[in-house]
Amino acid sequence: QENWVAPMGISFYAFMGISYMVDVYRGHIPAERNFWRYALFSTFFPHLVAGPILRAREFLWHLGPEALPKQPAGALEATFLIGRGLFKKLVLADAIATAIDPFLANVQDPATAGVWSAPYVYLYALQIYFDFSGYTDMGRGWGLWFGFRWPENFDWPYLATSVQEFWRRWHMTLSRFLRDYLYIPLGGSRNGLGRALFATMTTMLLGGLWHGASWSFLIWGGLHGLFLIVHRLWSQTTPAKHLASLTGLVRQLWVAASILITFHAICLTWCFFRLTKLS
Repeated sequence: QENWVAPMGISFYAFMGISYMVDVYRGHIPAERNFWRYALFSTFFPHLVAGPILRAREFLWHLGPEALPKQPAGALEATFLIGRGLFKKLVLADAIATAIDPFLANVQDPATAGVWSAPYVYLYALQIYFDFSGYTDMGRGWGLWFGFRWPENFDWPYLATSVQEFWRRWHMTLSRFLRDYLYIPLGGSRNGLGRALFATMTTMLLGGLWHGASWSFLIWGGLHGLFLIVHRLWSQTTPAKHLASLTGLVRQLWVAASILITFHAICLTWCFFRLTKLS
C-alpha cells in the first residue's frame, strides 16, 4: 500500500540476517546465544544506511568479552574517512544533484524537449558514486571510531574494463553477498556454461529487485545480467583472447576503449535506476 513506511536500512539488516542464518546452517559460524550481542550486530547504526554489508564473522565475534574493542581502531584514519565521505556527499554529490534534478524530474515536460540528455546521465553516474561511496566512507570511519575495521566497498569502479570487473569494484560487499548466497547456490560455474548463465541472470534480476520492487529496477538488474553474460561469452572467443594478449601502446589503447565502452554500458543501466517510471 502507498502509506506503508519501511524502516531505514531494512535491506541491509535483512541481508545481514540472511547471511547469519545461512552461515550458521552451513556450519561456518556458531549460533550466537546472547540476544544483546546479536541485536547489536543487527542494528549497529553506522553501516545500516548504505553499507558495507557485514557478515557475522566480520562483526559478531568482535562483541565477545575477550574481543570487544576498547579504543578506536585508527582515530586519524577514521577522521579522514568521515571527512572524505562528507566532502563527497555534501560538496560533490549534492551539488551535482542540484544541477541535474530539475531535468531528470521533468524529462517528459515540453520544456526539456530537445535537451541533450547525455551530460545529465554522465553527471548522475558521478552523483550516485559520490553519494554512495561517501556514505560508505562515513560508515567505515564511524566503525573505526568504535574500534571496528570493516571491508572496503568501492575501488574506482568507473575504471573497470568490463561489467564483470565493475561488480568487483562497485558495492563490493553486495557483490560478494550475491555471489556467495545466490550465484553459487544456484549452480555457479560448476555445472556447465548454461547453468552459469542462468545463475548470472537470476542473481542480477534478484539484485535489481533488492533495490526496489519496480519494473525499472528489474530492467536495471536484467541489463547487468545481460552484459555479464555477453562478457562471459565474448571472453571465450579467439578475438577476445588475442586482445587480452596485447602489449605496449596497443594494449593501453584497448584498455582505454574497454573502460569507455563499460562506462557507457553502466550509464545506460543508470537511466533505469534513476528514472523509475517506465513512461
